Amino acid sequence: MQKLFLVIGVKKLVWLSVLFLLLTFPALAQSDYRADGFVGYSFLRNEGTSQSVNTNGWHGGISADFVKGFGFAVEVSGHYGSLTQYTVLAGPRFTLSGNRASVFSQFMVGFANLRGNLQEFGVPPENKSKTFRVESFGGGLDIHLNKKFAVRVFQADIIFNHPIPGRTDMNIRLSSGIVYRFSK
Repeated sequence: MQKLFLVIGVKKLVWLSVLFLLLTFPALAQSDYRADGFVGYSFLRNEGTSQSVNTNGWHGGISADFVKGFGFAVEVSGHYGSLTQYTVLAGPRFTLSGNRASVFSQFMVGFANLRGNLQEFGVPPENKSKTFRVESFGGGLDIHLNKKFAVRVFQADIIFNHPIPGRTDMNIRLSSGIVYRFSK
């Protein structure tokens, strides 16, 4: 049942991303925005087999547009608590940028490293560290302070961890922070 939910949920997210991209085309000429760098606070709710772990940490990334409204992003994050998770993701980003705000949607793939007591996550007790594949769907809102700086009010991502073959954990990451905009 969970696999069916994930397949249906992933299809809806893909269609929403395509719809978002189509809706951004009329607004592409409104800005000369080309690239940005982000750093900030991040909260990650990591779902295990019988427990959920809330962790706090940092989140950073860079993105660049190939054409106005469509580009590529790379993100890294670290979250700490009873478990530690480092994540590296990369993928396409769709951005609608106006004079005062920008919204974006993205799909990313990469890997994560989980450290700590991993038995609840299906990892044998002798392993204290596990690296695995992840995918992420998400988006966010930036409010422009001036031409160079913006505040990322929120970024929300659903991260799909694959700690062992045949298993997918759905995690939530929420972030906010400062954006430096590399514009003309």
